[in-house]
Parts: sequence; C-alpha cells; structure tokens
Amino acid sequence: FTPLKNKDVDFRLKVKSSRFLSYFFHLPLEIEKVSFISGYLDSKKKRINFTSWIPQFTYNGEHYSEASLYLNGTSDSLRLLAQVCKMFDQTNVQIVLNSSIAYNQIAPHLQWKSTNTNGSKGTIQALCRFFGNDQKDKIANIHLYPSEIAIKDTLWSISPSDIALEKSCITLTPIELRRGNQYISISNSKKRNNAYLISLKDIEIAHIQDLLNF
Repeated sequence: FTPLKNKDVDFRLKVKSSRFLSYFFHLPLEIEKVSFISGYLDSKKKRINFTSWIPQFTYNGEHYSEASLYLNGTSDSLRLLAQVCKMFDQTNVQIVLNSSIAYNQIAPHLQWKSTNTNGSKGTIQALCRFFGNDQKDKIANIHLYPSEIAIKDTLWSISPSDIALEKSCITLTPIELRRGNQYISISNSKKRNNAYLISLKDIEIAHIQDLLNF
C-alpha cells in the first residue's frame, strides 16, 4: 500500500495464498496460482479504481480459471467488467458480465460462450431499478430486454418482460422462451400469492434437458 498526495491510497498486491481469507472470513476459496490485485481510492474526487486477475482458483469445490474484474467510477456512477471461465461437463464456458451502476439503477449485460463448436452461447440484458425505504413494499423493478440463447446450434429467443419485486410477492409479465412454434412461457398476475402459470407448446423432455444443462 502506498499513500499518495492526490489519492488516499494506491495498492498493488501479489497474492500467493488465500489461507487468510479462508481463516478470517470462512470463505471456501483456494487460489491455485499467483494472482494480482491493484487500484486506488481517491476520497477527494470520490473515485475508485480496482483491477484483479486470478488465473486459477477453486470456490466451494468448483474450479474456475482466467478470472478478471475491473471496477472504475465515482460514488454515484460505476462501471463493472468481470469475466471467468468454468467447466461444465468437461466443456469450458467463458462468462462475461458488463454492467453500469448509477443512481439506484443497474444495467447488467451478461454473455457466455462455450469452447465447443456445437456448444451454447447467449446474451441476457436487463435494467434493474431499486427503491428506497420510502417506497413501502417495493424493492425493485427489473426490465428484461429481448435476448437470445443458442443451444446445440439451435437458437431460442427470450421475450421482453417486466418483473416487480415486493416484500409480499413477485409479479411478472409473461417471460417466453421461443423457437419457431415451440415455446415455454411463465407468467402470473398482480394478485398477491398467485401461482405461476407455465405454458408449453411442442416441447419435449429432451428440449427441457438441453435448456437446464446448457
């Protein structure tokens, strides 16, 4: 750690072991290769910059690799870019999250792609707005933008939807996963404690297994 004249602190860390994290914070984390963390904090300009690179690690028994995180911005506006690779049934999948955070809103853009030629890939984009304590029962509103998922060279589209999170219930406009005339739709009404309605058309068990194991 290095105190600076114009910045509160500048830090550059070389991490060889995660034993202190496991011991003090009880995290099921094991860093398997040397990792690097750097950045700075500037309280005068209310700015933060954080960068990390972890080549290989295990969390809760699951193996990950090529993990990186970049966070930059001010107290009221942040930009986040994170990526990691994970093995699913001997298939390596790269997951990338790009998000802006500003004024009680988060705009996540999630992408993933497997290394197999006939593997899966997809994009999901949303806008999340969080409410303060003055909004009574409201917690957040989530708008899901039109998205696409490719599974075994088959393209599925996700319809736009609005999800309202409240302390007493969750309501959503129909979320539809469609491929041509085939679709899976999930919806409910604004009535409290109302059951979710799941509609299927021309869907076989194999399709559901592909979606659950993409």
